[in-house]
Amino acid sequence: MLSHATVFVATRLEERAVRHAAPRMHVHRGGVGIAPPAIQAGTQVAISVGLAGGLSPDIAPGTVVVATGIARAGENPVNCDADWTDALLHAAQRSGLASRSGPIVTVPKMVTGEARTTWAQDGFIAADMESALLLDIAPRVAVVRVILDAPHRELSPRWRTPARAALDPRLWSEAAWLVRHAPAYARRAAAVLAAAVDAAHA
Repeated sequence: MLSHATVFVATRLEERAVRHAAPRMHVHRGGVGIAPPAIQAGTQVAISVGLAGGLSPDIAPGTVVVATGIARAGENPVNCDADWTDALLHAAQRSGLASRSGPIVTVPKMVTGEARTTWAQDGFIAADMESALLLDIAPRVAVVRVILDAPHRELSPRWRTPARAALDPRLWSEAAWLVRHAPAYARRAAAVLAAAVDAAHA
């Protein structure tokens, strides 16, 4: 199982979480919204792990989302790998954490405001900027993400450029919230991955 899978993360925060929780997994950090040509192919299974934006008002921050399908904006969802999806979902459920499964959409920029409602009406439960891109490099893709922000707990669109947002005094309360919750949620996603791997090798 391990030899055929590579974990893909966007940020250093997510990378640290995965390397700590699942040290035997091969991890590739590609940056936010990484373009497929920048990723080396060759893995049989690509697992997207990290944070996501919630689209449905009934999914709170901290909820574990296991994708059943992934889609680029404007495209139909492609089914995720059934074996890995089941393993990740069962791991999340065994953990006792709030969890949901459903399709997620990969978009080129942070989703805020009415865009959340639009994507939710299309049937998606979460949005990220990387997962569907992995369809170009691996025949099997799985996704486990934890909701960072949601319709009722939305971050400012200014966080599309974090360096600038962090300097804005109007966003310091949001920055404090991110410092508290983002690392914990990244660790939560990584822990679900690690539990799925451990269960498969038990």
